[in-house]
Amino acid sequence: MKPPNAPARPKGPLLVPFPEGLPVFDGRWGHYQARPGLLPVTNLNDDWDIFMITRGVAIWTLQNGERIEAGPGALAVLPPYTPTVVTERNPPVSFWFCHFDFRAPHARMRNPARANALGLEEQALLPLSFTAHEAPSVARAYRALNKLFDARLKRPWQQQRAMLELLAELALFAARRTRQRRPGRLLVQGGHRDERIARIQTLVSQDPTRAWRVTELAEAVGLSTGHLHELCRKLLGKSLKRFLVEQHLQQALRRLRERPAGRLPSVKEVAAACGFSSQHFFSRQFKQYYDLSPLEYRDGASLA
Repeated sequence: MKPPNAPARPKGPLLVPFPEGLPVFDGRWGHYQARPGLLPVTNLNDDWDIFMITRGVAIWTLQNGERIEAGPGALAVLPPYTPTVVTERNPPVSFWFCHFDFRAPHARMRNPARANALGLEEQALLPLSFTAHEAPSVARAYRALNKLFDARLKRPWQQQRAMLELLAELALFAARRTRQRRPGRLLVQGGHRDERIARIQTLVSQDPTRAWRVTELAEAVGLSTGHLHELCRKLLGKSLKRFLVEQHLQQALRRLRERPAGRLPSVKEVAAACGFSSQHFFSRQFKQYYDLSPLEYRDGASLA
């Protein structure tokens, strides 16, 4: 029984801010059919993934115990670097999946008043699960993209256009829902929110490759280093140093496969650009966290 003065738990689906940047589609999409004994599996992607369920109920369980569920005709979205355990109900489950990402726009395009680069002037909060009835235009755009699946090698420009239309509808749905003040809960690592920890997460996300020092972050939120470490372990489930290393590793995932100079970067270059003190430390941490070396990932190995 809930205590009489306990605050009401916010209702609604988990929400994430629609990201800033230019949408990119790399052609990774298709239809998945779970076979007996295959689920549960652990899932981790370095980009966004949107699902449309065609059969059964797919369940993604986050590290903090939160669950995202979607049944036939419903859609689900997973942000990058969100570890989940995938299970099913009413098997066998099957769904369409589609990967996409966002590249930072040129400095001339940046506008502090915008939440993203699709023309929306206000913050847009995207639910991680919703029905086709709630977002019919998103469902129609997804189905239009799926019709091109068998012809993906013949008409690649149509794939790109269909994917951009899907992301535009997704952004419009998120903005419309936010303007209506529909209920929901922001996805926060660990399932708890503290403004000081949220401030640190914002600072680090704004400059994720910087070699942040614990002392400067503690000063930024008015805490001692000891208190900050204790708060991080309580709310994030890890030390602040571990959190910083993971942020650097996530940036490294992107940089290892980028070609800004027309070539893949060396592991040493990525280590230096992402705030690691040495290539050896970077490689050891990367291998420990992702179970493959940075060189293996750079050359095409999958995280899964």
